[in-house]
Amino acid sequence: MVLAMAVPVATGYSTIEWSPTGEWILYPSAEGVSMISPDGSEVGKLTDRSLQAYAFSKDGKQVYGIYLNTTGDGPQWQLRSIGIKGDSDKMIAALDFPVSTSTEIGFSIHPDGKRFLTSIAKWPYDIWMLEGFDPPRPKTWLDRLLSR
Repeated sequence: MVLAMAVPVATGYSTIEWSPTGEWILYPSAEGVSMISPDGSEVGKLTDRSLQAYAFSKDGKQVYGIYLNTTGDGPQWQLRSIGIKGDSDKMIAALDFPVSTSTEIGFSIHPDGKRFLTSIAKWPYDIWMLEGFDPPRPKTWLDRLLSR
């Protein structure tokens, strides 16, 4: 069945998640994270936060997600809990990822609901300064003519 009312946005490692109760399908959208019923009759926005990775709670009443906070107010990486009915959005914990972390890939909650598993992509970048060499000079028209 094609869910024509869903308008997902493809990102680098975006995922689609089905709730354990079978009531909702989560997907990344231009507005953040949206959800749609399996028959396509109901569509809604879960949050306008752009969650890097997310998964439903065991009872399907909440979504846990990793949020990259770029505002400078609060921790940079946050584990958040968002109620399916839009009644709550709270930070559960600050996540201590390496500074070079660029994104998360996948999200899985342990059956006890107290732990989760994710993979991070980190791209360490270096800045090199080179000294003590003569940079190449651009050839003049005369140099080009004589090198023939």
